[in-house]
Amino acid sequence: KAAVDSARLNGSGLIVSLSNQDLLEQVKTAYGPAIRSRMASILGRPVPLKFELSTPVPSEAVNEQSLDNFIVGESNLLAYKAVCSTGKQNRPGPLMLEGPVGSGKTHLLRGLGGAMRADGRRVLSLGSVELRDRFLAALHQQRVPELKQEWRDFDALLLDDLQLLMSAPATLEEVSHLVAHYLDAE
Repeated sequence: KAAVDSARLNGSGLIVSLSNQDLLEQVKTAYGPAIRSRMASILGRPVPLKFELSTPVPSEAVNEQSLDNFIVGESNLLAYKAVCSTGKQNRPGPLMLEGPVGSGKTHLLRGLGGAMRADGRRVLSLGSVELRDRFLAALHQQRVPELKQEWRDFDALLLDDLQLLMSAPATLEEVSHLVAHYLDAE
């Protein structure tokens, strides 16, 4: 999940909750000082800032994210149309969604996966952290060829939060091989 789950101000300061440890560290490092500074200027005093892991979104809530209940606005209309078009293709090519946190990229990806599954297609949907963890586990267990074959047996591969893999070159290389495989299959 690429969005901040919640930010709340209480007597002890500002608490920012995220459900992904890697993203939490990135947000803390990249935006922590700016958040502290902005809060101090708004409130006229320093405000303690705490980052925490939130509880995961229940699976039934994730399943509710469909293309039918996606809220389309001016800022995400093009992405919505691209996802809908991709879902109608027999063998869709690569589609990359890029935008600010909270713009609906993950919702669209989950909606696309649900629509493709409803059409009887086999869809592998992974977050970048899960992809990295599976790849590293296979590497340590010397099962990389089996994992590669497992990933290639799907009709579609949906990957979320790829920007979190920038510090994992071996995993990024495998992602590029996967994309090449899906392109060659067309």
